[in-house]
Amino acid sequence: MKRILSGFWVLVIIGATEAWGQGGLYGAPEVIPFPPTDAAPLQGRVLPPMEQPAATPAWNGYPNAWTPPQNRSWQSSQESPAGRYPPQTNRSGYSSSSPVPYGAPPLGSSRPSQPIGAYRYAQAAGPYGATAPAPLTPPEAAPIEAPPGVETPETRTSLPYVDPEGPRPLSNRAGFPTPDGSWRGQDTGISGGVGLPTSPSKNAGQTTLSGGNASANLVDQMLRDTDENRVFTGVGTEESPLAKAIDGGCGGESCGCWGFPMADCPWYATVLVFVVGRDQANRFWTSYETDNNPNQLMHTNDIGLAWRVGGEVRFGRRFGCSSSWAIEAAYWTLDPFEGTAAISHPNGVSTPINLEYVWFYRSAADWNMAADLFDSAIEHRLQRRNEFHNVEVNFLRLERLSDSRFPLDIHWGLGARWLRFEEDLLFGSLRSGAWGASGGRNEAYIDQNVTNDLIGAQLTVDMTYFIHRNWRIFLTPRVGIYNNHIQLDFQVYRGDGTPASPQPGSGVSGTYPVRATTDTLSFLTQVDAGVEWRFAKNWTAAIGYRAIVATGMGLADHQFPAYLVDLPEVGHIDHNGHLILHGGFASLTINF
Repeated sequence: MKRILSGFWVLVIIGATEAWGQGGLYGAPEVIPFPPTDAAPLQGRVLPPMEQPAATPAWNGYPNAWTPPQNRSWQSSQESPAGRYPPQTNRSGYSSSSPVPYGAPPLGSSRPSQPIGAYRYAQAAGPYGATAPAPLTPPEAAPIEAPPGVETPETRTSLPYVDPEGPRPLSNRAGFPTPDGSWRGQDTGISGGVGLPTSPSKNAGQTTLSGGNASANLVDQMLRDTDENRVFTGVGTEESPLAKAIDGGCGGESCGCWGFPMADCPWYATVLVFVVGRDQANRFWTSYETDNNPNQLMHTNDIGLAWRVGGEVRFGRRFGCSSSWAIEAAYWTLDPFEGTAAISHPNGVSTPINLEYVWFYRSAADWNMAADLFDSAIEHRLQRRNEFHNVEVNFLRLERLSDSRFPLDIHWGLGARWLRFEEDLLFGSLRSGAWGASGGRNEAYIDQNVTNDLIGAQLTVDMTYFIHRNWRIFLTPRVGIYNNHIQLDFQVYRGDGTPASPQPGSGVSGTYPVRATTDTLSFLTQVDAGVEWRFAKNWTAAIGYRAIVATGMGLADHQFPAYLVDLPEVGHIDHNGHLILHGGFASLTINF
């Protein structure tokens, strides 16, 4: 036990002694000296003088193995040549005052890493203040002769400057078709490309020694090798149809243009032919068998409207960098929808419209009641005519919204549009004889003309998916909000032109025709979907399907009154109808 305690106290004393030696008198370690980042004195610190260790050269057989930093100097009267140390004078351990010859450095010497006069050590100020460090100056020394066979700056042969070859630009991923059907772009050395012009070297005409033709840097070479080794398979690669279809440059070389934004083909024109039909409005019954009201015989939807042919002309110009903007104007119309229907019955035909108090009065000897001409007639006829006109101006944004290596692309635009839909609906009755006989005195008509003028703004979105270099699938919806100005012209007259009017005892003032206007909110949507094919350098052809839907429309079928004598009600325009046009189209586009 005594031996154990003795060993314990010995360990305690040794540990305490070691701690005192490391911690100092006050328990704080000395500040480890380190060189500052610059030669300026540290703020708040005073640097005491310290002896600078001498630096002597170390000869390892390679005199040019080390070169002093360019921004440092020895601060001596004679600058040391690159690759050598300044000569050393007498130091401790040497009795000779001659310079130290080349060879192993003396004991205690070291090679400098910065100018001698710039050595400083950071150290906290002492408790009694501090003194400024004394400047250090290198010792005077004579130059050292280089050993035989060692090259010096005076004997070194200077080689002429050779401008190395710069990195070659890589492809910008936006190729374009050429007339021969191939694709080209700003090349990086890949076959089929067009190299960029290079500026002449500033050392043109200078003799280039061996090794002067420097190759491109390693990173550029690796990137070029990657491009050359890429497998182009279509979707998601640099050879994707979208990357080939659109020129990404701004005013580049001549291109093989087709129906997409091209820098050198700013103008384009499209001729489109379509065949469409229209939906039917809510039917209105006009005729039934006389004295057999349940046997209704004819309504407005009995008018057969065959599909009609229409035409569209679209003209536009692209502008801006990479043809990223465009403005276009378009007009389309249709061959008018026309149709007729007629009904007759052995018992005669009559109309469910109440005709009381309405007459055709020309003179006391020449007048008819409206019921005498429309009821118990030998024939009723319906005739319809629809006419369409459309004008629009669009401002389009054609810049790609997706990566050019991805086959899906989306464009958008804003524009103004005017659409006119004009409808004539005629209901005629023949009481006796033949149509047109007796100057038309035996026939009467209810004739109405309704015109819808939609004026407003629309948003266009053009979505494209390329399935091949020269083929694309497109979906182009156009959605707009419009003010619909509706005009109604409602006439009732005899075959000889005599207008109808309420009888004096009806209590209704006024006469036919009744004309009225109103404005309402309408929405118009047009959707084009199809496939487009580039079959020649500047030409594309497309086939597709078009649908047009308009709401808030005034339709002639909805304007028939229950009582023909109620002129105020006749002047009230019903505009809660809708219109649908749909059918196929084919188009041809030229870019120039």
